[in-house]
Amino acid sequence: MGYKYRDIPLVAAVMYDLILECFPGRSVDRTEIVTKTTELHLSRGGKPCQGDVQSSLNTALTNLQKNDLAHRVVSGYWRILPEEIGSGESTVYVYYFPTFKQNAKQEGRDYWECKVGKTTQDVDSRMKQQTGIPEKAVVTEIKTDDPDQLEKALHAMLKARGRHKEEAPGTEWFITSPREVYEMFCLLTYFPKLSG
Repeated sequence: MGYKYRDIPLVAAVMYDLILECFPGRSVDRTEIVTKTTELHLSRGGKPCQGDVQSSLNTALTNLQKNDLAHRVVSGYWRILPEEIGSGESTVYVYYFPTFKQNAKQEGRDYWECKVGKTTQDVDSRMKQQTGIPEKAVVTEIKTDDPDQLEKALHAMLKARGRHKEEAPGTEWFITSPREVYEMFCLLTYFPKLSG
């Protein structure tokens, strides 16, 4: 199968995909991002950036950040989160509505209302069973073969941090973010006894 961006200039949308491909789960500086994505794109038959490569990079990183796939660690360094986390047949998901995040950011908060649940079906079907809100949710999925144990461990960690949202419908709403849940998943992966 050919490269889908063959004969296309290196623009922000191309950089977005290449950043996710090249740096999942890594902290990386802007210079390395530009160098690696440019080399990879050109080696696959893409065309050079026709405008300012830094402007394309800024747009790509901003869009990754909006989609909770990247965050700035310190000036010049970004942490890129993988699109697909974990492996297995089932899913633990984190979803929220963009309005929740927007309200939190306006109030200077880094965490907002998120649902952390599990399913053995596809996440879209599960969400349709739960929500009647017309706003499209933002979803992060963690693949697992033991959704009960993973969900239980994540819920316990969030409750220990005082993040459970008591007045929400159901018991799976927390004041958190996909990034925080991802970091907790990484802890559980490296220290499996935490979940047992």
